[in-house]
Amino acid sequence: MWKFIRILPGGILMVAAMAKVVWAPQLLQSQGLLSSWWLLVSAVFGEMCSGIFIIWGPLFWSWRATTVIFAFLAAVAGYSLWTNQECNCFGSRIGSNVTLPLDLAILLMCGLFAPRKCDYQSARSFGAVISSALVVATALTVVLTIRAMNAPTHDPIAFFLTKSMLKKEWPLGRRHHPELSKLEEGRWLVLLVREDCGHCRNLMERLSANPNLLVNEKRIATLVSRDGEWHLWIDQVSMDPSEHRIIWGGSEPFFSSPAAFVLMDGIVIQGEDAGEAEQLVEAFLRLSR
Repeated sequence: MWKFIRILPGGILMVAAMAKVVWAPQLLQSQGLLSSWWLLVSAVFGEMCSGIFIIWGPLFWSWRATTVIFAFLAAVAGYSLWTNQECNCFGSRIGSNVTLPLDLAILLMCGLFAPRKCDYQSARSFGAVISSALVVATALTVVLTIRAMNAPTHDPIAFFLTKSMLKKEWPLGRRHHPELSKLEEGRWLVLLVREDCGHCRNLMERLSANPNLLVNEKRIATLVSRDGEWHLWIDQVSMDPSEHRIIWGGSEPFFSSPAAFVLMDGIVIQGEDAGEAEQLVEAFLRLSR
């Protein structure tokens, strides 16, 4: 049975490696667990090699590798949830609240479908499988390097990256929506959240429960990514659909959620994402009392 079941964990690892290549420029600019170049390269290389070995390697060693690798990935996802950092396992779109249950489900499958003792031997050559895995993983790593070096990270509308936006003009203005012209004057906190982000939803619930949120001239703008559109709320925190929307003609800009920016007269003076975004929000609210 494991001969067929192993296609699932192997395929998941290979898809995860390719997703990291696709989102490499954004991941390197984020504050997630894979913002380090060497960690990202190691993850891509290791996942592609492991995926190929799990699918085509000897049954027993394939099962053992799956158990060890997904136990490690479950620990990483758990750590990511505990520290409020994005694990970036599948690029930027899927968070740890999804990957942790997935890792645990794979571990359960390993327990239920362990190969029988008579299946432990395989005529397939270790050398051939490992050589193929190394060749494919090396090729994918080269693609990753080229993509990261040639990425247009300078475009502020393509990427909302906290490290590269400091002391620059806020890129969204009245040409995107008339209500955004209000951000050009005064001190503002701008929140960027995703509808399907668990960290974002927890943050918004805490803010909504704060009775002093919109007093003493605190100005807050919320942009909620929902199905390719950004729903805008001014002086209100909500993840509900809004009548004020930014509809992107192509792909929506990337941001690591949640993201928080402090603006002064339309200029970004502070910016944080992931767990640090929540600290910035709390600091802004304390200073604005």
